[in-house]
Amino acid sequence: MTETIATTKEISLNELWESTPTSELIFNPESLTDLPPAAQIYLEHAIAPGK
Repeated sequence: MTETIATTKEISLNELWESTPTSELIFNPESLTDLPPAAQIYLEHAIAPGK
């Protein structure tokens, strides 16, 4: 049997942030209508419209 050991590379928060793919999508609060009210309230305050 072969044992696999995973190693992780430590990266900074900035490196992690910069490594995420970009998107052309923008946040539209109207897209939250199918979510529970608590989730809607949280996301409406956490994300600026158009961002």
